[in-house]
Amino acid sequence: MLRLRLLIGGTLVVVGFLASSTAQAQNKSTHALAGTYRCDAIQVEARKQRCTSPPLVLNSDGSYQLWNEQGTFMVLDKYVVLSESRKRGPGLLKKGREIIFEYYHQNRKFTVNFKRVDTPPPGSAFS
Repeated sequence: MLRLRLLIGGTLVVVGFLASSTAQAQNKSTHALAGTYRCDAIQVEARKQRCTSPPLVLNSDGSYQLWNEQGTFMVLDKYVVLSESRKRGPGLLKKGREIIFEYYHQNRKFTVNFKRVDTPPPGSAFS
């Protein structure tokens, strides 16, 4: 059983999931989300700040990189769970192009938005 911590309306909720999805369905999800996501916005409490985070890279093999973290990611319904993230928790998927992490660190609420970077297909005039 996988336990997922969600912040809903300022309340931490722990949800248990049984691993019922097949590996094939998970592969389709990870492949569809594969790409580079740049940090678009960060908000600490009610104040927006300049985002200095490096991009979040989700690979089609289910691995990811962010800062000095490397691990695997999985998709659970509308959330992306990063295996090695001890601070961020699950990220909310918005139309497959945006991932929003909400978490508390040092008693302050952080909201970090990552938006997918569009890359031209190989061999196109823009590549």
